[in-house]
Amino acid sequence: MKIPVKSAKFRGIAIALSLVIAACMLIFPPEYVKGSAMGWAEGKFGRQEIKTWGYDRPEWFNAYKTLLLNKYKVYIHSVSTGNLTWKDRRYYEGYNDMMKKSIIKKYSKDIFTECEKEAEAQYSNKTPAPNR
Repeated sequence: MKIPVKSAKFRGIAIALSLVIAACMLIFPPEYVKGSAMGWAEGKFGRQEIKTWGYDRPEWFNAYKTLLLNKYKVYIHSVSTGNLTWKDRRYYEGYNDMMKKSIIKKYSKDIFTECEKEAEAQYSNKTPAPNR
C-alpha cells in the first residue's frame, strides 16, 4: 500500500514517531514479555518456581505440589487466591511458560505431566469409591 507523502517534514515526523514507539516498547515491554524475561533470568540463576493463582484447583493439587518439591525441587508459589488483573495474569503466564521450558530442558522430560499423573493416581487410591 502506497501512502502519498506530501513533504519531507511529514516523513521525518512519521519516522521519529515510529522510533519513539519502538523505544517505548523496549523500555516498557508488554507484561507477557516482562514475565518471560524474568522467568528466563531466574531460570538461569537456578531458581525453579511456578506461580499459581485462583481457587479452581483439583483435589490432588497438594500432592502435585509435594511431588514437584520433593522429587525435583520445583516450588509452587501461590501469588493470589482471587482473581488477578489482566496485566498480572499475562505477566505470570509469561513467567510460567519460560520457567516450564527451562525446567523441562534441564530434566529432558516433562516433569509436570509426570507429577500430575502421579498425584492423580495417589489421590484416586486414597479416596474411597462412592457407594451406589
